[in-house]
Amino acid sequence: MVELYPWQKEAISAYDGKGTIKAVTAAGKSLVGRKLAEKIRGNVLVCSHRTPILDQWREIMEGIPNVQFGTFQSLCKKQINNIDLLIVDECHRSTSQEFIKIYDNIKYKNILGLSATPNEESINKCGPLISNVGFDEANVAPFEVIFQGIELNPYERNKYKQLSYKIANLANIEKPTSLEKQLLTTIIMKRRDVVYRAQSRIAYAINLIIKHHQKGNKILVMCQRIEQVQELSKLLESIPHIQYHSAKKDDLEKYKSGKVSLCLSVGMLREGFDDPSTDVGIIVSTSITESFNIQSVGRIIRFKPGKEAKIFILVANNTSDTKILHIAEAAGYERSFIGVVEPEIQEFADEYYSKESKKYSFNMGEVWTIKQGVKWGEPSRQYMEQHDIIRKLKSIKPGGGSFIVAPSGVYTKVKNKIIKVSDEQVKLVSIKEKRSIDVEDMFGKF
Repeated sequence: MVELYPWQKEAISAYDGKGTIKAVTAAGKSLVGRKLAEKIRGNVLVCSHRTPILDQWREIMEGIPNVQFGTFQSLCKKQINNIDLLIVDECHRSTSQEFIKIYDNIKYKNILGLSATPNEESINKCGPLISNVGFDEANVAPFEVIFQGIELNPYERNKYKQLSYKIANLANIEKPTSLEKQLLTTIIMKRRDVVYRAQSRIAYAINLIIKHHQKGNKILVMCQRIEQVQELSKLLESIPHIQYHSAKKDDLEKYKSGKVSLCLSVGMLREGFDDPSTDVGIIVSTSITESFNIQSVGRIIRFKPGKEAKIFILVANNTSDTKILHIAEAAGYERSFIGVVEPEIQEFADEYYSKESKKYSFNMGEVWTIKQGVKWGEPSRQYMEQHDIIRKLKSIKPGGGSFIVAPSGVYTKVKNKIIKVSDEQVKLVSIKEKRSIDVEDMFGKF
């Protein structure tokens, strides 16, 4: 008979027909589900979004009569009645527009939601939190998380900057159209792809894999792109390994049984994967979400006597990638850092990126801004009259560049640092507008 942990006993005691258990991966949420099924008896339905998760539940529920299993996808297509206990595993995924229909399709008396990262809507559907278990309470192997900073190469850095500037401009549009909103999302995804594909990730991953393979560790590698796995596979031909992703699913049992000690995956093993022998995780590229972080770490730290786990997470310095550091801090586990550099908090950033700010450019003889909404073939530049502020800007940027005119002053960027050039409220006048004023003055003389 399996001895329950204190938190599991408390959760079972607190359960009154509905409730959600929030507990880190490998804490033992599913055992609570089994015990409640034994206690309630009757017809039990276990559902989740992926078949491998349900395969694990079949093992967990072995010996309990009248248990059904179904994916969210299949349960959206049929009606099921007379369920005494509905167990919704990974319940945070059940509330998407695609899956939420299951709550109308299934007629149940009792419901239990399970997730490491339940969202508000899943808690509303499954019931209030009856347990909130962190890494410190869970039955997991001792583990260490190391964040390793990597650098973008010059091409990647330049691309990242260009996309960041476009994002800032679109984000500052006061009333964006649906097309502008869609464009913003697309550009954010493009920038994320630049970060995901940073070439230096491969070199760091290779070094870590070789080092820990030589130590005899069992290594699970997680990437965000299939191309990364394929490149790693070519470079690691001498080390027996499997690939596991949508384009190539080698025999996972070879890895789980220990016939090979290296598995290269594309995130698919975050959920529904249980291998206590895995003691090293290398997250080559990471989604910056709480769910991904907790689930990924949870793949490596399942308990096994004598096991000590290490998880390496590669983070692109001075990019949005470093947001994962704050997510990890909120998760509450111990972590260390090697060469990690977060983007500097820019002084004057609020003024620089304010919706009321306007961008101008200048060179040795001209000042201009880019006109919005011009028709094809029309000039996009609107030239401005010279102003005293340009003299000051030329002393900072002799070759020319861009600057921002905001209600609170004039700002420019030098080596990624925002500098305040002037406190005065500067008004630049377009050449066309200035000529119009001159004509009015002329007519006034007659």
